[in-house]
Order: sequence, then C-alpha cells, then structure tokens
Amino acid sequence: MGYAIERFVTFLPIVRRDNIVDLELSFTVTPASPQAGTPAQIAVTVTNNGTSAANNFWVDFYINPSEVPTVNKPWNEICDRPKERCFGLAWFISQPLAPGQSIVLNSSVESASNPNGYRPTASNWLGYFDNDTSKLYALVDSWNRDAAGTTGDPFGAIVEVNENNNRAEQDIIVTPGTLPPLPAGTRQVER
Repeated sequence: MGYAIERFVTFLPIVRRDNIVDLELSFTVTPASPQAGTPAQIAVTVTNNGTSAANNFWVDFYINPSEVPTVNKPWNEICDRPKERCFGLAWFISQPLAPGQSIVLNSSVESASNPNGYRPTASNWLGYFDNDTSKLYALVDSWNRDAAGTTGDPFGAIVEVNENNNRAEQDIIVTPGTLPPLPAGTRQVER
C-alpha cells in the first residue's frame, strides 16, 4: 500500500517596517506673562518620537503671525508687524536627533558655547516681546524650498509618519511696557 505525500508551498508576505521619523515640539516662555520691553526667554523642545534619526531641518518661532504657520512659510514672511518691529526666531538642526531624543532650543544667539541658540542670520529677536503680542507659534520641519527659494516641499525637509503634530501654539498676555529704542538699521533675514 502506497502513501501519497502532498507538498504545499505557502507564501507569506514579508512584513517590513520602514525607519520613520516623527518630530513633535512644545515651548515655554519665561516669565509666563512678560512685560513688554523687559527680558524674556523662549525654550522650544523638539522630540523625535520616530524610529529613525532626523537632522538638517529648521524650527521657526512666530510672534503674532498674520496667519497660522504652515510648512515653507517662515516667520518673517507672515509677520503681522511693520518690518522694523517684525520679530521671530529660527534654528537649524544639523546634528542627528536620535529616536526618543529631545533637544531644547533657546532664545540666545547660536555660538560655540551655545549650540542650541537661534540662527542670527535667520532671526530677529531683541530678547523681549513687543506691546500687543498675543499669539505665539513654533513649527518644526518648517522649511524646505528649492535653491531659488520659490518651490517648497509640502512635507518640509523630512517626510514623517505624522506631519500634523509639528506645530505648537500659545496665547500669551504681555503686560504693556516701555520699549527700548530699536537698534539702528533694519536687519535682512536670510535662510
């Protein structure tokens, strides 16, 4: 008596999870209710909740923008103030931000001793808020335009698993105060 052996070939799908980035941010202002014209500090915390490192991206901080910030609209292009009173900050993150890692950016000028400071050529910040400041935003992965500066990638510099958690916002109450005189000359902001 013979036995028939049947062979089955089963194909299973290969499941692969790509390395992904998920940048999120939050920010604080100290003091929480500053007086116009007096020193204030801004701290922006960027966290990579993804599974892959991220680097070479911008973070923008908007003070009273004319519209809700979106990718490729840097703070200086949607400022709702006269040019000489248009303030905002930008940081360029060149070092890899590993999965689970955070970086705290500050409102002092970037230098060798302060690598997490703002990029002075892309910022205009005098260290205090103006009278009537009421709305603040921070946006991570905020900028990625072509060399001519005209066409932008809708995802910014990094494609993320969640592009909807890249912005933080806060209403702020600034007590009216006397503003110091502005420095001579209007600064040009460049990326």
